[in-house]
Amino acid sequence: MKHFQVLFKKFRIKNLLKPLSFKRKITLFSILISIVPLLLLGLFSTNTAVNSIQAEVGKSHQAFLKQIDFQLGTFLNSLDELTYQLASDNTVSNSVNSGLTNQSSSEALEVVRTVHQYKTYSDININVSIIYDKFNRVYSTQYGYINKSEFDYRGINEIIASEFNGSTVISPFTYPSQDELLFVRPISDIGEREGWVIIHANTDRLVGLLSQIVEDYSGKLLIVDENEQVVLGSHEEDIGSRINSSTQLYQLLSNPGSFEGIISSGGTDYTPALLESSFNDWNLLAMTPVTALSGVADKIRYLTWGMTALISVVWIIVIIMFSNRLYFPLKKLMTNFPSLSKEPSERTDEFTSLEQFLNNSMETNEQLKNELAEQSSFIKENVERQMLLEGMKIEELNEKTEYLSLQGPWFYVCIVEIDKFSNFRKLYNEKDQSIMMYALSKMVDEISEPTFSNLTVRTKPGHVALVIGVKEADTYTNDVVEEISSIIREKVMEYLGFSVSIAVSSAREGYNSIKECYQHALTLLNYRFTMGNDVTISDKNTDSSGEIDVDVIKLKKSVISSIAHGNFDRAEKSLVELIDLISRKVENYESILGFFAYLIGEVHLFIDEMGYDKNEFFEDDLYQQLNAKNNIEEVKHWLIEDVFHSIAEKKDALLHLKQEQTIKNVIGYIHENIGTDLSLQLVADEFNMSISELSKAFKAQTDTNFSNYVIDLRIERAKGWLIHSNKPIKEISQELCYSNVHNFTRVFKNIEGLPPGQFRKKYRDGA
Repeated sequence: MKHFQVLFKKFRIKNLLKPLSFKRKITLFSILISIVPLLLLGLFSTNTAVNSIQAEVGKSHQAFLKQIDFQLGTFLNSLDELTYQLASDNTVSNSVNSGLTNQSSSEALEVVRTVHQYKTYSDININVSIIYDKFNRVYSTQYGYINKSEFDYRGINEIIASEFNGSTVISPFTYPSQDELLFVRPISDIGEREGWVIIHANTDRLVGLLSQIVEDYSGKLLIVDENEQVVLGSHEEDIGSRINSSTQLYQLLSNPGSFEGIISSGGTDYTPALLESSFNDWNLLAMTPVTALSGVADKIRYLTWGMTALISVVWIIVIIMFSNRLYFPLKKLMTNFPSLSKEPSERTDEFTSLEQFLNNSMETNEQLKNELAEQSSFIKENVERQMLLEGMKIEELNEKTEYLSLQGPWFYVCIVEIDKFSNFRKLYNEKDQSIMMYALSKMVDEISEPTFSNLTVRTKPGHVALVIGVKEADTYTNDVVEEISSIIREKVMEYLGFSVSIAVSSAREGYNSIKECYQHALTLLNYRFTMGNDVTISDKNTDSSGEIDVDVIKLKKSVISSIAHGNFDRAEKSLVELIDLISRKVENYESILGFFAYLIGEVHLFIDEMGYDKNEFFEDDLYQQLNAKNNIEEVKHWLIEDVFHSIAEKKDALLHLKQEQTIKNVIGYIHENIGTDLSLQLVADEFNMSISELSKAFKAQTDTNFSNYVIDLRIERAKGWLIHSNKPIKEISQELCYSNVHNFTRVFKNIEGLPPGQFRKKYRDGA
């Protein structure tokens, strides 16, 4: 077995190519690259040619069968026409009605003369028989006037449907010793059948026509009736035989659509072609031996592969002649890359070196291109957000004007805010929220773009800031901006299915004033609690100098900020002041409830931003509880005792649970990386925590500090190796990331009371 493995390694492709020079490798690969497609082309051409032959054979078969069908149809149609003329002849029909012997001699002779006339004028060798059912007699040009009981086909009317008045074809060999084709048609008088006309057609003419058509045909031709009996065929032994139901030929005739491919008959494989007769239910079947087709296909294969081999030999000679010309330009190209010429000597494959160099260059260029595109998009977004939220100095704006598409010098800021945002977040998952916010931003942009220079920025969840630049700020421009705001509200409700409110700032001059416009719009947005939802808010419909609203806004912000920082005493104090101010200044209780509903929405938003589900904090719907309160005192008591208290409890519990899970993850990380240089700073960075935060949480969860835990874990790991393995003490100290054996020994002795060597000896001897 080892011998075979050695041989396999010895003859691997890599080892076989290694001794070859680079020039010979080029030659070898050039031959392979050139010859393989040529071989594939030869294979494809061969298969295409063979398939074309088979397709042509199929078309030839169909044309061949259609020609036979035409001849057969002409033959059968002429016989059908003859039976119709005889059955319609008044002389014949009168004799059937009155009887041949009951007529006068002249009438009887007229009947005989008429029948013989039809026989004589026909270009087909036929005999005619007339059956007189009423008199049980038969007149035949072949047998004369005889009793019906003496007639070979006396029961023929029993196999023909009673309601059928057309001609019926009786195939040869249906009756014993019947070698002729029979055409039968009833003779009727006012719907009653009085007798029958039978044409006895000799098939010699049809056989002759068939023989002329198939004279050069090497296969079999069969004409099969509806009973799977061979009526005519190119081989005399097939005529009159019945197709066996267990054969493939029977399956083909019974269900042509379900059979494809080759059939076997009499020990020979055939390619079949089938055509249904246009005259009746007969089938015409042509079967070409597979050997006849394969012979032609083999000739094509031999010719194609011979040409392929000849072209391959010529091409190999050409490749060998010009391989040197391919190598030298490559060698010259290598000299243009000094870094490649300094590669180690074992890298003798210059082409591989050049390819790697070019690939690395392309990857670096693509990476730089992607980073530049990402950075450009990020810078543009960052500039827009900075301009709104932080403001920018003139110098900064001049440097970054390429990222701004706004034209001034006057600017408005419109903040589009989703009404009932907590319901919006409940209705859509996080992914769908992003899609809806994107749709909202695009809609705002598309509605305002035809009128003004603008840009849109998503500043916070549920907000889209629209910055509009205009050349002049006047009353007309103010009205247009507010009109566009109304259109935005209408279209959002129509197409997105939720309402928004829009705060429109006053116009200010200069890019550096955009932050002031944004802050002004935010201030205006706070008037919603008294104005309701789906409104446009501007200086026009608010008292921008109202001290009450400013104080209310400040106190509301103080409540939310205090809850966010866990200072519930301050939150309670701010809430009491807020309720006192509102109860003194706002008389409408519904407006007061509307304000507190808005405050609850802010609480929901705060909980969502923390990454929690509001259902974890509150069992019942806060809005329903708020609407159930009868006065403002009940509202105050409910907010302080129930809502604030529930948030405090749940926040502490969730914080503790989160801290517990984080420390579990930290401990897992320590165990996985105990062999590395672990430090409190490194682990804190890994889990995005400060050193003090991690140290405090670790101590609270494990009752020990971080350093002692790491040391204890390392010593426990060392004890296991000392007892159960033969690892040298130096190797153990290195694997546990001690700087030297001395430090490891000192720490180990401080904890276990023995140096590592004595500890191992003690437990080994004890064992």
